Amino acid sequence: MRSLGRYPLSEEEEMERRRLLLLAATGLGLAAAPGGRAEATRELLDMTLQPPRALEDWHIACADHLHAVSTRPAAQVHDDLLTDLVALQQQMTTAPAARVMELQRVTATLSAYHASVLTRLGEVGPALRWYRTARGAAEASGDMALWLRIVGHEAGHSLYGLRDLATNLRVIGNALKRVGDDAAPSAGLALLVGAQAKTFALLGQRERALAAAQRLQDIADSNFAPVQGFWEPSLDYRLPFTLSQVYAGIGDRDNAVAMQNHVLSGNPRGYHVRVNARLHSALCTVVNGGVDEGVREASEAFASLPPSYRNVMVTETGRRVLRAVPIDRKDQGAVREFRALLPLDHQPIV
Repeated sequence: MRSLGRYPLSEEEEMERRRLLLLAATGLGLAAAPGGRAEATRELLDMTLQPPRALEDWHIACADHLHAVSTRPAAQVHDDLLTDLVALQQQMTTAPAARVMELQRVTATLSAYHASVLTRLGEVGPALRWYRTARGAAEASGDMALWLRIVGHEAGHSLYGLRDLATNLRVIGNALKRVGDDAAPSAGLALLVGAQAKTFALLGQRERALAAAQRLQDIADSNFAPVQGFWEPSLDYRLPFTLSQVYAGIGDRDNAVAMQNHVLSGNPRGYHVRVNARLHSALCTVVNGGVDEGVREASEAFASLPPSYRNVMVTETGRRVLRAVPIDRKDQGAVREFRALLPLDHQPIV
């Protein structure tokens, strides 16, 4: 570990120091983001004065970024995540081999969080590329349980505009084949099967959606170890929230209401959870023929969220309500009013 203020730097560190000097001088740091010059200067000071961050600090950083993703508008979270990813890459270039493996796990996790933020911002191409980076880092670490969690995370987020539904099923199927039929219950397997159930529901494949939902329930009943940021039933009501989407999409009113009540009666983490649970209810109402009631319910849910929080993961859920409206009723007043609340270009309101 470098001592405080050690000098001279290694060849690799000296090259990085010169890069940061250039960024600080030109203001081109962090993709020309606001405050880029100040951030590049801070990175330079960290490199010169501070020892590499301890692994525990990186694990705390993961928890901090997860909290930010759950509580702050996506546009605010983006730059902070990217800053730490730059610092992490810098540290990996000089870290001893024994530490690189764990840093790769941190890279996989933070890259997945960053891809999640980009999904919320409607940045489809960058989100998919960051998920690819996350999968690569997980594989490089040799942690296949982490790899499966990343793939499951990606499959769930892909339902918000990253991929078409058929391709998402293909990706899910490939991952399930890789882990095999005898895969032990885990957070990654639950995420993957949950995404599969939701995809079947959105495709209107009722029986396959119900079969996948039952498999998800069986996996969850095994009481596998929760994993922060991926599957924490006691904190974010992951299972009922997932099942709410499945049952709403196929019009199973009784089960959908039960799952939504479970979510809304607790204190789920994530500002989007409550509003999306209400949008699931609206979707189920529309699927069962209550068009006016459903779209009014959707309008109230959507309007309850401040504009800066209305990211793609919320607006796309609202669009599912609109897509469920029969074509001969899409010009009704309540439908037009709800459509007017949503951005025209499938971008978040920020």
